[in-house]
Amino acid sequence: MGREGVEIRRRGRAIEIVARRKDGNAYFSTFELPKNAVPEERVLRIRGGLLVLIIPKRKRI
Repeated sequence: MGREGVEIRRRGRAIEIVARRKDGNAYFSTFELPKNAVPEERVLRIRGGLLVLIIPKRKRI
């Protein structure tokens, strides 16, 4: 699986992830985000076949 097979969509305070593999299998999941999450600053990495999605939180002032 590469980045080209991963689709990330924002749905209100949730994130949907759809990952398609070259063999035709697909994986789907939805995660609700906390109010202080900043999904626009997300980082996507693929390590050893694992999808790693990092979504930072706003800093408290």
